[in-house]
Amino acid sequence: MDRPTQNKRAARRIVEESAKYWQPDDGTETGASVDDEHGYYQVVNSGWLKGQFVHFCFMHLIVKPDEKIYLRKNDAEWEIADALRQTGAASEDIVLESLRPPATVEL
Repeated sequence: MDRPTQNKRAARRIVEESAKYWQPDDGTETGASVDDEHGYYQVVNSGWLKGQFVHFCFMHLIVKPDEKIYLRKNDAEWEIADALRQTGAASEDIVLESLRPPATVEL
């Protein structure tokens, strides 16, 4: 299997499993949002909570044209990078994007 397909499959599996695991009992719903064509993968929670509508993305992964998996957000209780490696993604293909400073900032 080619690298982009492997990485998209790994990202899909992680968000789908996370959405199944993360099912609150507060009246809201959690689901996986998957776009294999464009490489976008999210776990989103939404619904009515205490009289207000909530919509929250707690996991966001993107497989970019460079074939790497970019972790944009992880509010899950477990380490996504480890799970991606266990599903076949190579360590060098996983980028913790939310931990990098913007390119314009000099360190």
